[in-house]
Amino acid sequence: GGTWAAEWDPQAERIRTWFWPAGTEPADIQSGTPKPHTWGKPFSFFSLKSSVCSTRHFKNMRLVFDITFCGDLGNALWGAGCPAEAATQTCPAFVQNNPKELSEAYWVITRLDTYKRSDAPAQPQATPAPAGEPVIVGH
Repeated sequence: GGTWAAEWDPQAERIRTWFWPAGTEPADIQSGTPKPHTWGKPFSFFSLKSSVCSTRHFKNMRLVFDITFCGDLGNALWGAGCPAEAATQTCPAFVQNNPKELSEAYWVITRLDTYKRSDAPAQPQATPAPAGEPVIVGH
């Protein structure tokens, strides 16, 4: 487990995400006053420059919880997370050959916060910011 944060910033022409394992989140995340400029290199970066991807593509967005068993992260952690299975097969082979082992999945979500950037310290919002506004989502 851990904390994901996403920043959607049309003015800076980017979407960035970060991940911290549980217990290693920056203090500003824990206090509810996120400061993405202090978090270092993001886990992912998507350019919203008009020559690459127009900000008009991003509206009416939804948060989706997904399990990608054997993507870049899943394959990288397969051996450490499932050593007995990894000794005899790859992650894709396990998923293909063991559907009953994967019939249920659960998440424990402690918090889901959204923030709208302003000059004042960030405050949790009860509802998501309107499309096109910078948003940070965490925990």
